[in-house]
Amino acid sequence: MKTALVIILTIIVIFLLLRLFIKREIHSLEGELKLLSESKQPQCFNDLTPPLCSPVRGPITLAEINEVKKIATIVDTESDLSVLNYKNPGNPNASPVTRMGAILEAKFISYIGSYNPLTNSYDDSILGTESYKLIFWSKDIYPIAIVYDNFVIFRGTLTGPDALADITYTQQVVKQSGIKIHSGFDRLFTAIQNQIPLPTSGPLFIIGHSLGCALATLLGFYASQASISDIYIFNYAPPRVGNVEFADYMEKNAVVINFINLADIVPTMPPSYLPFGSILYQYTHIGHVFTFNTVAADLISCHSMMTYM
Repeated sequence: MKTALVIILTIIVIFLLLRLFIKREIHSLEGELKLLSESKQPQCFNDLTPPLCSPVRGPITLAEINEVKKIATIVDTESDLSVLNYKNPGNPNASPVTRMGAILEAKFISYIGSYNPLTNSYDDSILGTESYKLIFWSKDIYPIAIVYDNFVIFRGTLTGPDALADITYTQQVVKQSGIKIHSGFDRLFTAIQNQIPLPTSGPLFIIGHSLGCALATLLGFYASQASISDIYIFNYAPPRVGNVEFADYMEKNAVVINFINLADIVPTMPPSYLPFGSILYQYTHIGHVFTFNTVAADLISCHSMMTYM
């Protein structure tokens, strides 16, 4: 009788903690959407030729997309990556070129934040005039990604199912010997995989924030399985996605660029070593890692795209 009571109480506690976590994740992005939707401060990149100004609420442009592509190829060809050192925008010596990917991510998030439930519509002007395709997971009203030709942008956690995927830390083995990946991330990605058009050949450019980083990484992984070459991934606040074997495979088959705020808790998740019963799951980051340290008002702000810009 006592054992059954303990089990019931444990289940209740786990359920309440899970509910609290999901509410916190949703509240986090809702606050971020509000900040981005209200922001009209232009971001000017005077070291580019010609100078490029990009208001957060302005449209996504082909010039911005091409700048990110140019940055990605620099990483692939230059042995000295100091040109890409990511610095806090408040630093007068900051190098803004690496923030362009963050600006595009923020614009996509601001598009989601423009949703009007009364008219069931968005401000489509934010997405610019280039041809695009929106990707949806299940019956969500919020798109999880947008595709411009060979350029894909993924958003972070927004819904309850997103948050549930975040905390499904178990791993599954894929076909390659020894490669293990996060089950929750993979389940979400495979649900949308067939919607994402792949180029007939490389290159493929991908941007993600938070949960979107995991999806961006998995798109790169599965694209490489489809013989796509020249894969470039920009991750802002990335969680860990797989084990060492997975990281080794990705570093051989894609250029992965991670930007991490040291005050942000999300890049520390899942833990490097995570016991689950008799099983020990192991996770590690992938590729090039550029860090900065901006301690914001709270954990949510430390993780916000506003901070990563």
